[in-house]
Amino acid sequence: MKPRSPVRWLTLGVAALLMVGTASAADVHVMISAGFYGVYSELGPAFERASGHRLITTRGPSMGDSPEAIPTRLARGENADVVILDGGAADELGSRGLVRADSRIQLARSLIGMVVREGAAKPDISSVEALRSTLLAAKSVAYSDSGSGTYLSTTLFPKLGLADQVAGKSRKVRGPPSGEPVAAVVARGEAEIGFQQVSELIHVPGITYVGTIPAEVQPTTFFAGALTSTVRQPEAASALIRFLSSTEAAPVILKAGLTPILERSQVNDEISGTYKLIVEQRKIVETGETVPVPNPVGYITYGKDGRMLVLIVRHPRPKPEAIDKITDQQRVDLLRTMTAYGGTYKFDGTTVEHNIDIAWNEVWAGTKQVRTVTREGDRLTLTTPPFPFHTDGKMSVNMLVWEKVK
Repeated sequence: MKPRSPVRWLTLGVAALLMVGTASAADVHVMISAGFYGVYSELGPAFERASGHRLITTRGPSMGDSPEAIPTRLARGENADVVILDGGAADELGSRGLVRADSRIQLARSLIGMVVREGAAKPDISSVEALRSTLLAAKSVAYSDSGSGTYLSTTLFPKLGLADQVAGKSRKVRGPPSGEPVAAVVARGEAEIGFQQVSELIHVPGITYVGTIPAEVQPTTFFAGALTSTVRQPEAASALIRFLSSTEAAPVILKAGLTPILERSQVNDEISGTYKLIVEQRKIVETGETVPVPNPVGYITYGKDGRMLVLIVRHPRPKPEAIDKITDQQRVDLLRTMTAYGGTYKFDGTTVEHNIDIAWNEVWAGTKQVRTVTREGDRLTLTTPPFPFHTDGKMSVNMLVWEKVK
């Protein structure tokens, strides 16, 4: 028997998925941003062959001030059954009533990367300080007019203390359909370095891909699919989203420079358990100085049911004479030297999101705390995004190394 081609297996996979809730052939109107378009353009024809549906596609940025941006298109009444775009933008559309919030499904995780012109030296962006130095040294910087560019210009550059320095030499690039990828501008030599979602960079000729920005400053970005509030073909539209989020789609998603979303139960099994804190250290973003946090003691537990709990204390701590003989100052010091909270968590293989519903400090209750995750054997390293440190206000990153309790 001759081996079947990957496209043949892909078509069979689509057909199997469509056996649930089949419907007559329909025209499915899709609005999609550039970051997931490479995946969609490869998988779309297989979906059409297996289902008989026809995909009618409109392209535009996930956000921004372009008249082609998906939120702008929907707001002015353009027709769409499905939107595929930055997950944060999908959430915003849900809050505005333009998409069905309960239909939103994550399709892939996306990272921001950097490119230079082919033949140019590759700058160092392996650490936050190295990235900062590269931005300062660059003669010109390009970024997109959509999600990644919005994050860079409004969040990352100010956090690095570079907003003013970068502003005078930066260029915001309008993306497809009327524009182009940031990498195309770099390839022509019109910008020395360029930043965008990796999936929008790596297949552009004439550039060298340098790598992703450091994990400490990498935003948690997903592409998501959702039905619009005016969907005319809900069954066919749902079938498309179901396929794009299936295991059959994973190899194409990986090839495009994105990370597939694993099933929650599978992902939770990867980190479930109780861990003991063995190292805590703070890195000051501006100087790169690493400062160990002395005598940390703590435990964190991730349950397979999606709930988590953490307790950390930092010595020295006062020891009151008795439970009923605690001074006000001792109460202050005991609170100041501990962190404790619980809630639900989401783990995608590279980041964990703590959604806090109870905390030692009520300021934390109801918040979302995102940590970058690296794993090595029984050790789990959680790294925070940059934040103003409570003692001196300096932008810092905390790294906590946990070891699984056996």
